[in-house]
Amino acid sequence: MSNLKFTFETPWLLFLLIPLIAVALYSFFKVNKRFRYTRNRVVSIILCFIYMIAAVFLASGAKISYDVKNTNNEVMLVVDESFSTQEEKKRKNEYVENLLKNAPANVKVGAVKFAYDQVLALPLDYVSSDSYSIYNRASVESDFATNISEALELAHAQLKHPATAKIILISDGIETNASAIRVIETMALEGIKLDIIDLSNKREFKEIIPVEVVMPDEIITKDKNVTIELKLLSSVRADINIKMYDNGVEAKSENTVIKKGENSVFFTYSFKDLGLHQLSFSLNTLDDTIEDNNIIYSYAYLEILDRILILERDNEGNALAKTFKDSLKIDVKNISEAPMSL
Repeated sequence: MSNLKFTFETPWLLFLLIPLIAVALYSFFKVNKRFRYTRNRVVSIILCFIYMIAAVFLASGAKISYDVKNTNNEVMLVVDESFSTQEEKKRKNEYVENLLKNAPANVKVGAVKFAYDQVLALPLDYVSSDSYSIYNRASVESDFATNISEALELAHAQLKHPATAKIILISDGIETNASAIRVIETMALEGIKLDIIDLSNKREFKEIIPVEVVMPDEIITKDKNVTIELKLLSSVRADINIKMYDNGVEAKSENTVIKKGENSVFFTYSFKDLGLHQLSFSLNTLDDTIEDNNIIYSYAYLEILDRILILERDNEGNALAKTFKDSLKIDVKNISEAPMSL
């Protein structure tokens, strides 16, 4: 421990000690000299001074600060390898190479490369002459998306001493999968420092991403219209065309205008065939920088559900059976005859 400092947020409140001590001393010396210096009286005045000093220090925002030598230096690099950062590849490599070359001998350094997937490019360890070549040989499988969240989680998992560790994120900050905010908040609670090297270079990206297909809650049946919701996330207001495909065949085409932020586009559709249906939604627009993430998939399975089993006690199921008898096959049984399985 070194560089010990004692500071106050509002030091002028310390002047309150003067009148408080004066009042305490006045009350002490006002007591008859014969009874003034008894043990109880002396202990009482000392405790009074301690309480007053503590209260004034607390009110004035007293702080003690000191430096502790860090013997567990760990740094994880998290490097964005997605499509949107390819123009900055040389800049990224130069930064990583310089950092590894100039890293102090007592600092452990590791690296994670990420895009859609993540890879531990350099295990966390003391830097050696081979560190950069090991880092350079690692590569991600797919660069068409950006998942900062899982990359930070992978880097986080490598740290042995998070309270004194640092993560350096090298990215343009454009996320296409998940959100890094929750992971960053968790790391901050552990004391992990996060630095960011911004690769955006002030370029403006327009990005529209399909994020979720919401199928109807009810059972989907053949030839019955259902509403399918497509959720989109956009960084701009844009005119877009959305094509819906059912098992690879175009089923719907919708032209619409979406706003900046979250959007929902609804499709009314009826399935003509039973069995498995692969649904895909494709976005087409001029206001999108990265087109590789403009398709999203979902699935639906249709089967015939035309039989109902009604379990009753005293013929109370007959009215319900009559309601459905024209469209469904009804089987009415007493509760004692309930089948043990489907």
